[in-house]
Amino acid sequence: MEEVLNRDLAYLMLKIISNLINGEATPDSIQGLSLEERDNLIRFAKKHSLSAVTAAALQYAGFNDPGLLQIYFQAVRRSVLFDHEYDILSRELAKHQIPYLPLKGFFLKAIYPKSWMREMSDIDILTPNADTQQVKSIMEAHGYSVHLFGRTNHDVYKKPPFFIIEMHNDL
Repeated sequence: MEEVLNRDLAYLMLKIISNLINGEATPDSIQGLSLEERDNLIRFAKKHSLSAVTAAALQYAGFNDPGLLQIYFQAVRRSVLFDHEYDILSRELAKHQIPYLPLKGFFLKAIYPKSWMREMSDIDILTPNADTQQVKSIMEAHGYSVHLFGRTNHDVYKKPPFFIIEMHNDL
C-alpha cells in the first residue's frame, strides 16, 4: 500500500515540477488535489529534498497557502546564506593560495531555473590533501567546529544555524 502511495506521489511530484520547468503549470495540472494530498506530497518532497521546487510548482499552478510560502522563504533564505558562506570560504582559501573546487549540489544548482530550487544540506569542496591542516585552521577561525577529521576522504565542519561543510581531499 505504502509503495503504491509513494509511487503515485513521486509521479505527481515529478509531473508538477516538470510542468513548472516547462512553463506549463496551470490550476488544471493540480485539479482535484485535496489539502491532505497536498500535505502528503510536500512531506514526500521534503523527504527527497525537493520541497522547495514542489512548493513553487504548487504555487505557480494556483495552490496558494501560507505553508507553501513558508517553504519558499526558507529555501531562499538557506540558498542566500549558503551562497554567502561559500563566498567567504572561497575568498579565504584563495587568500591562503589553497586550490579548491565546489562539488555536487553547490555546483549543480546553477542549472536549476532558480538556484534556491536545489535544496542543499551541505557544501562539498575539494581541496588538496596536503592542505588539510591549514583548511582546518581556516574553518575553525570562521566559527566552525570539527566533526570529522582525518578519518575518511573528507573532513566535516559544522556551524550554526545549519552550515555543514565537507572538505574533500580525494574524489
